[in-house]
Amino acid sequence: MAEPASVLIVDDLPENLAVLGSILKNAGHRVRAARSGELALSAELIEPPEIVLLDVMMPEMDGYEVCRRIKANPQTADVPVLFVSALSDPTDKVRCFEVGGVDFITKPYDEREVLARLETHIALARARTQLAAQNSALEKALADLEQAQGQLIHAAKMASLGILTSGIAHELNNPINFVSANAQSCLKLLRQLEGVYILYDSLTLERFEQTMREIEAQKEKIDYAWCRNGLRELLEGIRVGSDRAANIVRSLRLFVRSGASQRTAFNLHENIDTALLMLTNKIGKNIRIERDFGATSTVIGQPGQINQVLVNLISNAVDAINEKPGGGNGDSITVRTRESQREGEPVVVTEVIDSGAGMSEETRAHLFEPFYTTKNVGLGMGLGLSIAYGIIHAHGGVLEAEAGKEGGTLFRIILPRNAEDAAKGEARHAE
Repeated sequence: MAEPASVLIVDDLPENLAVLGSILKNAGHRVRAARSGELALSAELIEPPEIVLLDVMMPEMDGYEVCRRIKANPQTADVPVLFVSALSDPTDKVRCFEVGGVDFITKPYDEREVLARLETHIALARARTQLAAQNSALEKALADLEQAQGQLIHAAKMASLGILTSGIAHELNNPINFVSANAQSCLKLLRQLEGVYILYDSLTLERFEQTMREIEAQKEKIDYAWCRNGLRELLEGIRVGSDRAANIVRSLRLFVRSGASQRTAFNLHENIDTALLMLTNKIGKNIRIERDFGATSTVIGQPGQINQVLVNLISNAVDAINEKPGGGNGDSITVRTRESQREGEPVVVTEVIDSGAGMSEETRAHLFEPFYTTKNVGLGMGLGLSIAYGIIHAHGGVLEAEAGKEGGTLFRIILPRNAEDAAKGEARHAE
């Protein structure tokens, strides 16, 4: 069974409220009851339920009007309404759907039918709510990313922006597609169950045997063991996919935050993880990422600018590996942090080490010069490392490069751990 839901039952007959209330409470749901349309609308506004079971024939205000008003109110418009009535004429059923109902249960009803339909619609409503919330969060994150594009363009990092955009789209598509597929499976299950109930509704003495054969044929198509557990698994899949997308959104927010010039203490390890996540698509599956983080992770600076530097260095490391013969098979990128001292002051050292082809002494001598690049024409302007060098020096830090001990290249970032050192470095950079 799905997680307990808040259910509002609306019926003018106390005995009907008692029967339905007992069924739902025994199934673990939280139940409220209203004996009139006016009371139902008041209860909806005070505390909107997750779902409404609504009788059609009631004095003063019938179920059609109650549903119409529920759907007309933006505060309650998304609450699913299931009609429960002894009316069996197709015209009555169609009218229920026309005013906004999502289902129609005919009295007398079977307890299992009520619970199956109720819990199916609860699951679908929750899935829609999760998707809407996730879409809203993604839209905000993407809006934040668009705002950050101005800083990226100003820093002449259009190539990095292209990498990030494709990587983000790829990473977001996976969980979103997973959630969408599971929601479609929920709808398919609902249609299968509805097929059986529709046949039951159409039972008549004249067509009893034929209809029962059709019902049995329809039931044979349904895996009831899967129905009992499958819906829970589908919803769990939606939850996992939503959590994955939420993690990406949180990383996006970390990446695009702090565009202002104010400096603050921030978690360097979180920034490294964010940079790696943003580059997941470019890194691929054949390059191994190794994290070797020290105990201290807090540094002073502008998180957004440090993120740009990390993305640039890790992206260059991937390029260096892919450019060597056989690159990407068994190669690795190590990101290491540790505490140290520089001129008697505490610093945090970050090293990005790749197993690529390495670089010549001539390349190393010109590495941080503007417009210097070893890439083919059209693959880079040669500004990435010079901008990274300027950002780190503006933070009172050092950016240097050397040959790796076992081949490849090592980039080392040294950043101050206190605001006073950062201010001194900024003054030196301004000079």
